[in-house]
Amino acid sequence: MSSERYNSSGYALILAAVVVAMLALVLLTVARVQGDVSPGLRAMRLEAAHEAAAQSAAARIAFLLLTEAIGPRSVVIGGPREPGAAAGPMRGRGGRELRLDGRFYAVGDTPNVFASVQDENGLLSLNAGDDAALARLLEQLGLANAQSLAGALGDYVDEDDLTRLYGAEEDVYRRARLATPPNQALANRWSALGALNWRTALSEEQKRQLWRNVSVSPRGAGLNVNTAPLTVLTAVIGNARSARAIVARREQAELRSLDDIEGLTGINTRADGVVLATRPAAAFRLVIVVGRGGRGYESQLVLADPNAVRPMYWRGGRLAAAMHGRDDFESAESLPEQAFAP
Repeated sequence: MSSERYNSSGYALILAAVVVAMLALVLLTVARVQGDVSPGLRAMRLEAAHEAAAQSAAARIAFLLLTEAIGPRSVVIGGPREPGAAAGPMRGRGGRELRLDGRFYAVGDTPNVFASVQDENGLLSLNAGDDAALARLLEQLGLANAQSLAGALGDYVDEDDLTRLYGAEEDVYRRARLATPPNQALANRWSALGALNWRTALSEEQKRQLWRNVSVSPRGAGLNVNTAPLTVLTAVIGNARSARAIVARREQAELRSLDDIEGLTGINTRADGVVLATRPAAAFRLVIVVGRGGRGYESQLVLADPNAVRPMYWRGGRLAAAMHGRDDFESAESLPEQAFAP
């Protein structure tokens, strides 16, 4: 009997050990699953926090654009709001400006959040039909076949079926078994990749650099020399020295007339191709970057006519890979704030 009791107790101990082992295995499995899920949850929370910070910064900039004076090169904090009033840098409170040339500002109360506003009149429009300017811009990106790419895009967006120099029309696309040209203005920058050889000729880095410098503004829109990047000015003017002279001058004071441009550079602002101008458009590209070298949140803000039902429109919100390097943020000033009287 004692032997049977011993065997029974032995089996019970073995069974208990098996049960304990199984429970331990289950607990280990649960712990491992939780450990696998936690990094994912942390990443989701971090992404949500980044997007919230980006949306907050974008809203602050939108408020400045809607409520402050917009001058040739900047939003002037505290500047005059009367129609036609000068909005130079010294006309606002303390000369505080939010420049519209794509430079980054640190959003003061949020660590590692940087914001930029780019007047879209300061970018080279892919709808402009200026093959020479586009080719010079592509050459600055290191593309050896810049002229053929510019000609192909020109034929891709123009309304006729005449093949321009270095261009390509419908028959070339059919032979290459590609979608035929739409022969109309591009709706967004990335549509340019449908033009002959564009998708394969540009590296990812070249695309990122190109997208920073181009827009799809309507044909005939003037290029604002007060907000255009140096690369765009060089491409449009065709003279790096004149482009640098404009950049140096506008840092001191904005150019307010075509005569100012011609007197400074000696170039004809009314020549064929892209027409030079001195005023911003109603459309602004906002880029918010969270974290140095982090991903950028890009959107377009369009100010509506004063009589419109809505004062502004948001377009094209997107999350993009990092488009800017560390150098863009090292010297970033703080985003200008409004100073409300008590």
